[in-house]
Amino acid sequence: MKNLIEDVTCAGCYCACDDIRLETDGQQIQEVQTTCSQGQVWFERAASTDQLVPQIQGQPVSQTTAIERA
Repeated sequence: MKNLIEDVTCAGCYCACDDIRLETDGQQIQEVQTTCSQGQVWFERAASTDQLVPQIQGQPVSQTTAIERA
């Protein structure tokens, strides 16, 4: 089910535009509307499922464990 979320604030730069519209599938952002190219990149990175995973000695660990060991 697609949802339209309106009046979202973009943190892509110092302008903090607050008229962004996002279309989601209820879990992930599917489309970003009314944003500049810098905002588009920011939302794509924020929605990416390809996030960095903390590791200890080459093994994936939770963020909590990584912070405790840091």
